[in-house]
Formats: sequence, structure tokens, C-alpha cells
Amino acid sequence: MTDPERPPGTHRRTRNPNRLAVLITSLVAIGIVAVAVIITLGKRGEPAHNDAPAAAGSTIAKHSPSASPPPSVVSPSVSTSVSPSSAPPPTSPQPTTPQPSTPAPSTTSAQPPLPALDVLNDSRITGLAARATEQFRDAGWDVATTGNFKGADVPQTTIFYPDGDKAAADRLARQFGIHRLLPATSDLSSSHLTVALARDWPDHN
Repeated sequence: MTDPERPPGTHRRTRNPNRLAVLITSLVAIGIVAVAVIITLGKRGEPAHNDAPAAAGSTIAKHSPSASPPPSVVSPSVSTSVSPSSAPPPTSPQPTTPQPSTPAPSTTSAQPPLPALDVLNDSRITGLAARATEQFRDAGWDVATTGNFKGADVPQTTIFYPDGDKAAADRLARQFGIHRLLPATSDLSSSHLTVALARDWPDHN
């Protein structure tokens, strides 16, 4: 039924502008909401988007030559020499047991025992042999026989020595200044030195 106060078709024209306005408003609202959603999603996705380069950068840093650790440097304070405390202690010399010293052999051969003397007077001076015997004994010589010389006359005091007693005869001659020494003849002692006293013998009577 139509409104008698309005001409036909007026109501439809009046309602169409309202619907268009509502549609535009709805579109604007939808657009605003869409923009807001896009902005919100963009803000939420930024960390994930920013992390990718960081991760990539860290990966590149791991494989980059500049990321390799610097070469180790030995500190000057560290000494490479062996510490004295680690060196083995010096070996102390072991005490040696003193060995008994062996006496060095004597360079001089042992002197053989002096032979005894037969003191015989050939000077015709009475008691000369007895007085000479005392002189020999005082000098350390042993006199075995005292008497008269029965051989040929001697020009001066003479020492007759048997074989092996030449050194003893030389010693006696040096000690008493006797200058004549001869090997003993067969009629004289073969173990004693025979002293034939002549007048040159110094008599201290």
C-alpha cells in the first residue's frame, strides 16, 4: 500500500543512500581493521625477521677467518727453563774408608852385620894390640882375637879381608885412617877382618 502523501518511488530512493553510506562505513571500518591487523602482524614479525640476519651474521662470524681465536702468546713471566727445584739434587761424594798406609820400602839396602876383628901386633911394641882393641870396641866393632901377627912384616898397618867383606874393610879403613887393604891370605881368618898393626898406628899410651 502506498503512502498517499508521497509519490510512488520516493521511499526506495530515500533508502538507497542510507545503504550506500552504511556500506562505505563498513568498508572503511574493515579497511581500518585490516590495516591495524597488518600493522600488528608486522610488529610481531619484526623480531623473527631481525633474528635471521643476526643468526646469519653469527654463522658467518663462526666461519670467518677473523673469528678464529688469536694465537696464544707465551707470557714473558713464564720461564721455559727447568726449575732448580725440579733438577736432581747433586750427588754428595761418598766417604772413603782410609786405607792403612804401607811403608815405602827403604831405598838403602839393609847393612849386613859387621864382621869381627882379629887385632894382631906386628910393630914389636908391647901392648899395642890390647890398646888398639879398646879403640875398636869403643867405635862399635867386635874384636874376636888379640895377639901377634905371624906373617911377613907389613910396612904399615894393613887390613886383610876375606871374600864378601870388602865393604866392611872399607868402612873400618875410613873410620880409623887405614890406607892399606889386601885380600886375606890362606893363613888368615876366612870370616873375620884381620888388622896387622905396624908402627904407624897411633898409639895413645
